[in-house]
Amino acid sequence: MVFVTAILLGFLSHAPGSLGVIEVAMLVGLPQFPKEELLASLLIFRFLYFVLPLSLAALLLGLRELWLLATSASDLGDRNRWQLWKMRSSDCTRALWDSAWASQRDRVRERKRSETQSN
Repeated sequence: MVFVTAILLGFLSHAPGSLGVIEVAMLVGLPQFPKEELLASLLIFRFLYFVLPLSLAALLLGLRELWLLATSASDLGDRNRWQLWKMRSSDCTRALWDSAWASQRDRVRERKRSETQSN
């Protein structure tokens, strides 16, 4: 019952990941257990619930990207692998910069349009 209450309090607090709320609720709700052992078990819970899935997902995403790069490079042949790698990374960089500059350009155009309408 204490765990369910701690999870609900964490949900109601809107703290990112209920960080701190679950721990305090468990410490207050379970005074019969030594605090050091309870905090150690909560750290293990956090690791298993947050860090381990994140690490696994990042590893799988990296492996998938390498596989996609290898299959694309094998379609082009061995001599073009480095060119493909540079092309893909530069395309990603260009897309990020273009989207950032496009939103900036839109704001400037909107500001100029509103200034000309007010004059």
